[in-house]
Amino acid sequence: GSPQRQLKSGSLRTEDGANFLSDKSFRKDGTREREGLRLADGTYQIDFYFADGTRLERHQLVSADGKPLIEQVYRDNGALKGFTQVDATGKMTITTYYVDGKTESILLVPSTYYENTTATYYFPDGVTVSRKIEWTSYSTNADYFRQDGTRRLSYAESNYSSGSMVWIRYD
Repeated sequence: GSPQRQLKSGSLRTEDGANFLSDKSFRKDGTREREGLRLADGTYQIDFYFADGTRLERHQLVSADGKPLIEQVYRDNGALKGFTQVDATGKMTITTYYVDGKTESILLVPSTYYENTTATYYFPDGVTVSRKIEWTSYSTNADYFRQDGTRRLSYAESNYSSGSMVWIRYD
């Protein structure tokens, strides 16, 4: 007999062929890898699956004009690992979570080059800040904290002109 064939991918498109209405991709073993669907408001929802083809690994929502709006990333056990959201101005907020669901980090990425990018990392309690980092057009600044909230170390680097680097350690 002949080997059984397996569909690798398929899609439905608008009449002009310019946009997807839906799409599906499968692995060689036939398990679902990806599914996409155009929603009534024009956004496009994309879901990626773990190797078993049933458990959701990543969920994305893209605007009608192709700009990212939301991404949710899941652990193998279904717990949320990360969440990214882009607002109307293009500012992106990326939040990661520890295995127990507590906040691990929050990264704020502005929509323009002239605004600062900031990252805040937390100890495993999800509340106490372990470090804060800020990137500007011309510098990087970081503060590291102890579990009790006191400052442990500061770092500043200037990328302007000749540049400089400063480390300050707190005892």
